[in-house]
Amino acid sequence: MRIADLWYRATQALAPRVALSFFIELTVRQKSLRQAEYLKSKISNYIS
Repeated sequence: MRIADLWYRATQALAPRVALSFFIELTVRQKSLRQAEYLKSKISNYIS
């Protein structure tokens, strides 16, 4: 159970950062920089 708990905590910690990079890449490809900045600030606030 201990290893599974550590893995769960690790994925919970990484998930917002992975989502952040994914959304930025997606919006930059769509050339929607304003939306990328909005998502960046929103997810950054969620992380901290």
